[in-house]
Amino acid sequence: MIRSGPERNARGRSPPFDREELVANAAGEFLVHARLEAGAPVVLFLPGGAHLARVAYGHPEARRKDFLDYHLEAFGLALLAISYPSSHPVFSKPDPFMTLSRWAAGVADVTANMVGRRPVLVAGWSMAGKGVLRLNRALKERGVLMTGFVSLCARPPWPGLSPRLAEGEPVTADGLWDSSLYHRSTIAGLEEVNRMAGRTVISLETHGIHYHGEGPLMLRGEIDRLDVDGRFTSLEAALADSQAFTFEQAPLCATISPTASSDAEHALADAAIWSAIGLMGLLRNHLAGTDLTRLPPESWRRLRALAGEWPRVMNRTVEGGHFFFVGETGARATARALADLNRQLTAVTDELRAFMDLETLPAAEDRDG
Repeated sequence: MIRSGPERNARGRSPPFDREELVANAAGEFLVHARLEAGAPVVLFLPGGAHLARVAYGHPEARRKDFLDYHLEAFGLALLAISYPSSHPVFSKPDPFMTLSRWAAGVADVTANMVGRRPVLVAGWSMAGKGVLRLNRALKERGVLMTGFVSLCARPPWPGLSPRLAEGEPVTADGLWDSSLYHRSTIAGLEEVNRMAGRTVISLETHGIHYHGEGPLMLRGEIDRLDVDGRFTSLEAALADSQAFTFEQAPLCATISPTASSDAEHALADAAIWSAIGLMGLLRNHLAGTDLTRLPPESWRRLRALAGEWPRVMNRTVEGGHFFFVGETGARATARALADLNRQLTAVTDELRAFMDLETLPAAEDRDG
């Protein structure tokens, strides 16, 4: 693994911030922000399309209280925030051929090297939901436990759920996804944040300089693909890349949903969709191989209750739209929700282990002889 701080930025155009570093590994080049107090539960933040993970910790001139990192620290949570390579000049070069599988491998390598075997709560914003099953597998292979995945307006890992032009998404001359068609919605989201705060949290100019960068097309998890021979479309390739229905790799999932009609799809559907993925992970991953017919009746009732209440108990809401976690009020509420969900997901994991231990006990008729 090769690391470079501000003095070793290969392009020399936009050095990393003081607490950032560029990390290169076999999967690619990543921008990493790490605040890893010993013993603190770790939140791994992954950004959405055309954005750096700086949306979680801000830029040097920003007000720290307007960003998640400040409030996560106040709630006793560490933060590891990782940006994928993009057109932003902090990176040495674009990486148009990056896939979800490479993204997951790279994130897992960085995480394992920085946190060791400490469990991580993954908070994925927007497009970051596309590779969650891949990431859970990659982390597990490196000995890192994912406590759970928390959707922050995250897209599920299934093609067809992200906006897409019928003729295919446009790409830049570098082969990266051209997000300009969605710039209006980004502006509206930032204006919403600034309006709710009653002041400017992130200006449009600052956003363009510090937060925006066109990313690899295939990280969108859609049928638009790219190889050395050019563009093509393939549902089969998209599904293979995301491993979208490999529920044996699914983590426990929770959601922090927006409330504004400006992000109606996530406000209305996220809790149901991510609960379904998380419950399939509960069955096929956490309880894999368990004979549930051997559970004592009271344990089976508890498991049924746990599944039934999941969409309500594992969902939180924060006022705002797609950028609800930016701005002091939203950042504080989101950090509080992440701390609470981390405790709940940890408790559920312990409970599931207890269920598995119960299943290994002799059945009642065997005990009675």
